[in-house]
Amino acid sequence: MPISGSQIVKMLPKRKPCRECGFPTCFAFAMKLASGGVTVDKCPYLSEETKIKLIDLLAPPMKLVTIGSGENKLEIGNEEVVYRHEKTYYHEPGITLLISDKESD
Repeated sequence: MPISGSQIVKMLPKRKPCRECGFPTCFAFAMKLASGGVTVDKCPYLSEETKIKLIDLLAPPMKLVTIGSGENKLEIGNEEVVYRHEKTYYHEPGITLLISDKESD
């Protein structure tokens, strides 16, 4: 399950509304960060440790996997959606057929 804005805001430094990230509150920044609309670099007060942790938490749950090579390669994974209606799938699943030559006519 992806991380939510309310979980992210707990990790932010929560200085009094500094607005240096371009958002009125830390919660607004956290919500935009959770939706992928902004990067962690926008908050100047995040420690490097927290930045790394947030980047890991915001990364797609499955890494990109490439099967095959050249024109026939198939890439799967690296998707950021949990529900189909949220976004589009960029790496559509492939279709395979198992054909055996050991079957009789």
